[in-house]
Formats: sequence, C-alpha cells, structure tokens
Amino acid sequence: MDAWKKHTDYSSRDSFKEIARSKAFSCLTPTVEQDLAKVGFTPENEDVDQKGLVTLPNGLTVLFIRKGGDWELPFVYIIYYDGSCLRTDIPEDGNP
Repeated sequence: MDAWKKHTDYSSRDSFKEIARSKAFSCLTPTVEQDLAKVGFTPENEDVDQKGLVTLPNGLTVLFIRKGGDWELPFVYIIYYDGSCLRTDIPEDGNP
C-alpha cells in the first residue's frame, strides 16, 4: 500500500482495491504493464490468487495475482515493491 501511495495515480479518496479493479492489476502502473508485456494473455479474469498477500522468508511482501482468459490456462504472477516502484514477476515454478 505504501508503494501505491507514492504512485502518480494515487488518490486518497479511492482504495487500492477499487483502483486495481477498475484498471486491472496488470495495468496498475506503466512499469507493471512493461514487466507483463513479455507474456501474451487475454485481459480478462484477473483477480487476487488464493495465496493473496504473502511475506516471503527474505522479507519481501508480494501479492499473488491469477490471470487468464476463459479459453486459456490461467497463470499466476506477483506484484512487489522494489524500493522505487511496483514491479511484477512471473514465477516459472507452478505456472503451466
């Protein structure tokens, strides 16, 4: 949430969930869009994965997102804050 507050699209009147749902997580910031551009996917059916928000053993907190079209195998990616901006990563383990 602190990373979102630093983003230029942040508005204190809108909650993070409202913004994310209206834009979809994959369009949250230009950097997130650029990070996800390396894979092709249909821009539908995107929501927080059952894992949700997790703090990893190394202290990094990540949000797991599940995405995929009705006719596609869904995949999971994570959103995290790298200290200067929101970034994404697509784990290879566990994704088809």
